[in-house]
Amino acid sequence: MTNTNIYLPFISKYNDPRTVFANLVLTHPSQQRKTFVYAKCLEESANEKAKLLLELDVWNHVVNGVWPNDLVRRHCNNLAPEYEPNKNYVESLVKGAKEPEIAFAHLLLGEKHREHVLGLNEFYQQQQFFGIGYYSYNNNYIYCFHAGKLV
Repeated sequence: MTNTNIYLPFISKYNDPRTVFANLVLTHPSQQRKTFVYAKCLEESANEKAKLLLELDVWNHVVNGVWPNDLVRRHCNNLAPEYEPNKNYVESLVKGAKEPEIAFAHLLLGEKHREHVLGLNEFYQQQQFFGIGYYSYNNNYIYCFHAGKLV
């Protein structure tokens, strides 16, 4: 990754698991995005999703009939119009590991998640904004990565 502009204006606590996870996303040697900006609205949607998954004890991109693109649009009214309803172009999920380093490594094991998180194709490279959600409860841990094209 060369000449990449990265910004983390909304994450402030160094030891916060979201901060560590975000730094892993941004500094991974295979990260292909030239610019990647942390967006508060994407953090909010990702946090909501992580919390819902644990509180409802479900594991699915679609929760209560709400698809990831639709959840993100609720928080980010400037999500690009090509992000169709009832689809997932924005979300990667991982659960089980408390440590963000382990969770991130597990997330990259899935081909589609790896493409999404690292921007390994043209569509995902256009997603220049992201947010990290994290929720823990009763020794259960979920990280939610939301990325999208905001206009």
